[in-house]
Amino acid sequence: MMANLLIQQYGKSKREWLNEFPYQCLLDTDIEYNPHQIDAFCCAVNALKTGGIILADEVGLGKTIEAGLVIKYVIKTGAKKILLVLPASLRKQWEIELADKFNYKDDVVKILDRQAIKFDPVGLLKNWLLVSNKVSIVITSYDFSSKLMKEYKQVKWDFIVIDEAHNLRNVFNGTKRAKRLYDLTKNIPKILLTATPLQNSLNDLHGLVSFIDNKIFGSAKAFNKTYNKDGNYAELKKNLSPVLYRTLRKDVSKYMRFANRECRTFDFELSVDEQILYMMVNDFIKKDSLYCLPSANRNLLLLVIRKLLASSSFAIIETLEVMRNRLEKLKEGTKAASANEGFKLFWQYLDDDIDEDGFEDEDEEISFQRQQIQEEINEIDKIIEVAKKIKTNAKIKALLSAVNSAFQMQREKGIAEKIVIFTESKRTQKYISDKLIRAGYHDEDIVSFNGENSDEKTKQIYRNYQVKNFGKVNYGPSVERKHAIVDYFER
Repeated sequence: MMANLLIQQYGKSKREWLNEFPYQCLLDTDIEYNPHQIDAFCCAVNALKTGGIILADEVGLGKTIEAGLVIKYVIKTGAKKILLVLPASLRKQWEIELADKFNYKDDVVKILDRQAIKFDPVGLLKNWLLVSNKVSIVITSYDFSSKLMKEYKQVKWDFIVIDEAHNLRNVFNGTKRAKRLYDLTKNIPKILLTATPLQNSLNDLHGLVSFIDNKIFGSAKAFNKTYNKDGNYAELKKNLSPVLYRTLRKDVSKYMRFANRECRTFDFELSVDEQILYMMVNDFIKKDSLYCLPSANRNLLLLVIRKLLASSSFAIIETLEVMRNRLEKLKEGTKAASANEGFKLFWQYLDDDIDEDGFEDEDEEISFQRQQIQEEINEIDKIIEVAKKIKTNAKIKALLSAVNSAFQMQREKGIAEKIVIFTESKRTQKYISDKLIRAGYHDEDIVSFNGENSDEKTKQIYRNYQVKNFGKVNYGPSVERKHAIVDYFER
């Protein structure tokens, strides 16, 4: 009994000491910190007493390290259950960062999703989360975080980190996902991470700050009147200072070096056929009622369609074919849920919006109107016909000009001739690759980096990487393939 009292007293004294001297956490890792990261850490520690903070440093300034330090601090002061909520695509990256930089291995850190819970027949994960008194750091996606918190209501979460938090800015007039997370994380100390706290309007700040403390700005109506209409920016800055910490690249230029950015715009004009395709797709998806899209996910799927339409005509064809296939099945009398086959390919375009745990299968009975369904099929067929007529996209000409210009600039400055081209679609990626080869660039100089990475060239790059790094830390084939491609590109 005496031993237990001594342990409790020691724990209490240690927590009190850490509260007064949080810098101790900086001594327990091998990371070299920059001054702004130490400042952010101290601001965050102080802000935890009043609900938390938004860490909004510009891209590349180490917000993950700042959050990791705060995680280390809250654990040292007694926290046991910590939840990391982020886009599905970042889960593995966070797991690696916590292991490499803060020495939190897989006995402490676990990625939880529907599959992990489903394939836990003996309840090891459940025991780890509910029964064990050891530290548990759970990494999960936006959508599954709500399901997890509802499923395990008994868990008392001590601290929450939300990465890429700008995705949740429309908490009061956007997706249900943001509102669910807002309701479930009330009164839990948290840190929000985002490089872009302000994207579309000042209302973005209202949404993000409300996650920390909804009393700071009050209702959306009150916020809109005070700051949007009256323009009281001095008061806005004052109210933001306790809950938002932001460092810009120009603020750290004395001790951090960044390559100068040179922005250039290359204009292009859509061809007549491309304009016709755009108008046809736009008019079609604006209809109030569409059988070709599951109603439960209509808004998200419309977002995908617009993304792919902006990507290339080749990207939109596959999407239209999936929609047409659904219509054919509905016309045959297939139930709605079974007719959704093929729509899961949309997940890859929604990493920041939804993941496999958030896609809702619609299984409601629909009173099929065969005539209307056939009319939709006919309209989609016409759109596909126009799309297939387009052999060259106007955007590719501008891209080739941009590539030539970039290489010319790199040659003049004596730097390595390397370019990264981002696309929304694998079909667009292949189209660009083919066009670059036809323009005179060599196939061996072009590497396609996507979720599959299953082509022979990528496989050979991966095999060479395995030989070169034999015996080193292995993070699994998926992550290692990405490392291999980046390593190949850097050489």
